[in-house]
Amino acid sequence: MRKKLTILTFLVCYTTVVFATGGTFLKFGAGARAIGMGEAFTSLDNDINSIYWNPAGLGKLSSKILTLSHSELYQNIRYEFGAYAQPFEDIGVLGVGITALYITDLEKRTSATSESEGNFSVVDLALSFAWAKEVTKDLSLGANLKGIYESIDNDRAYGLTMDVGLLGKTSIDTNIDLLGKIKIERLNYGVVLQNVGFSMKFIDKAYFLPLTLKCGISFTQFVKNLYFSTDLIWKVLDNRLGFNFGVEYLYLDLLYGRFGYKINDNDLGFLAGLTVGFGLKLD
Repeated sequence: MRKKLTILTFLVCYTTVVFATGGTFLKFGAGARAIGMGEAFTSLDNDINSIYWNPAGLGKLSSKILTLSHSELYQNIRYEFGAYAQPFEDIGVLGVGITALYITDLEKRTSATSESEGNFSVVDLALSFAWAKEVTKDLSLGANLKGIYESIDNDRAYGLTMDVGLLGKTSIDTNIDLLGKIKIERLNYGVVLQNVGFSMKFIDKAYFLPLTLKCGISFTQFVKNLYFSTDLIWKVLDNRLGFNFGVEYLYLDLLYGRFGYKINDNDLGFLAGLTVGFGLKLD
């Protein structure tokens, strides 16, 4: 009985271990479409922003593509994201991306005084190199190697991590007789493990990067011109589960409307998980 009790106690303790994680800027997201759809983007393909969400999603790109974005956040914090991808025969799709979160011109004080000792900056930066390839007509694989740089004033830290993922589709072609409108032509699925790597040390404190496992499915055509996507998210070291879902509707083959919601364990209220977005289709 004592041995059984000891083992049970160990299992309970093991499942509730939470590690301190850093690299918070790696959780910010990228791309207006993905964020508008509640960040449920693991199983969506043919989008340059897949370099951030699931590198396997780059596998179906058929031409060169570039994206750039800039965000002005609170307290003069700025967030930048940029990516470029290009398909190559036999090799697959190669891409490069950059993510940066920074604030400049902070007043520096090393003692309890009202006099500023100058200014300093805080910078978080990730440089990504991605590869993806269709290994079969219905399955793509991808990987993303990321170099991490963080600095506060004159103190710096460096790290290396990677994302690995797969994205596939089923051969579903099903009609559901519900008001004669619903038709499922294809079901996508995706799995990605993000931020696989070693811990980083900043000054005298070591911390892990936010290791995250995501599994997603999406209906690429559910009701005419309506797309539905959902992700189940496990933040491994934070010991947290989340669930994201999003929808996208194309109106008159011109205007995209997007809605999403992120369900997690924060206590910021209902509206904290709500996302909305719009876009124009220009062909």
